[in-house]
Amino acid sequence: MKTNTIMAKIYYYGGISFIFRTNDQVNYLKVIKANVISGHLVSIVFNDGKVSVIDFKPWLETHHHECWDYLLDETEFKKNMYIDHGDLVWGKDWDLCFSIMNYYNADLYGDYD
Repeated sequence: MKTNTIMAKIYYYGGISFIFRTNDQVNYLKVIKANVISGHLVSIVFNDGKVSVIDFKPWLETHHHECWDYLLDETEFKKNMYIDHGDLVWGKDWDLCFSIMNYYNADLYGDYD
């Protein structure tokens, strides 16, 4: 019996992240589900099955800006969070968003682009 092992590597180029699979199919890395666990703690599920958990509060408290300071309020944070084309964003005009690799690595401070 032949077994088929799927190996995946994540590459990023020019701000676009994607997964190369051994069957030559390319699947772009996407957020498929995100839930606020409590406060600013968010569980993020990706289309490759990985789950990251990130607390956004420390970042929000140290990176003040008029575009996203309203998200310090937990109700506003939860109400304005949504997935748009595989990216997790806040606000109708994407007031706050990070690179998908920041979410994937559960590291809001890393430079992955």
